[in-house]
Amino acid sequence: MNPDQILAIAKTDQRRVHDLAQQFFENLARQNLASWTCTVAYSAVRSFCKWNDAKLGAMPKKFAGHVQYISDRILQPQEVAKMIDTAPTVRDKAIISFLHQSAQRAGILTALWYGDVRSQLENGINPIVIDVKGVMLNAQAVNVNKKRTRYRCAIGKETADYLLNVMVGHGLPYEGAYDKYIAEDIRKEYAKAEPYLTVMFNREIALRLEKEQLERKFQSTTGKKPEEIFPKYQKFTHGATG
Repeated sequence: MNPDQILAIAKTDQRRVHDLAQQFFENLARQNLASWTCTVAYSAVRSFCKWNDAKLGAMPKKFAGHVQYISDRILQPQEVAKMIDTAPTVRDKAIISFLHQSAQRAGILTALWYGDVRSQLENGINPIVIDVKGVMLNAQAVNVNKKRTRYRCAIGKETADYLLNVMVGHGLPYEGAYDKYIAEDIRKEYAKAEPYLTVMFNREIALRLEKEQLERKFQSTTGKKPEEIFPKYQKFTHGATG
């Protein structure tokens, strides 16, 4: 049906339109679309009807969207390294590195200012400890700290180096556990984990990235994968890279 047909039915039988809208939602869900995608599409139909004086019944609670993740699998260091390596700008590299090393949501990053890290960054302090305030407004004046909980997080030297390059170019949960540690305690403990969160200066990862780049160049030149020409290549490179 086109919009006019929907409104024509809604004028005499709003219940039918509401049932059709729910069927629309369920059809999208059967296609394995994300929960929020289904809800936004369903809400668009409701909004269209309401705007044209054809209010539908109350939205069923089961149709309220919720965050879904494609996978709970944690990215491997070499995958993060590849993302950083192929990022087109230093700014993009800094963003990826920050999210990886800090374990923060992207929303928190959008509300941070240079002043939040300036003193530590310019004085070469490592790791850098960042205060996340209870109210952090992004450019749209939306508080990205949904739980309004003040806590601290940290970033390592790898992220700090990217940030420097960018700047040159351009109620308490868990009984307040996050707020009990002073910056020096966080810095000390983060320093222990930093080697595992540093991906671009890891020799094994660097060699693997170099190997993949050479393989891509070889394939683009010859039109074939190395193992198609050299049968023992795959076994050899596996042993060479550990």
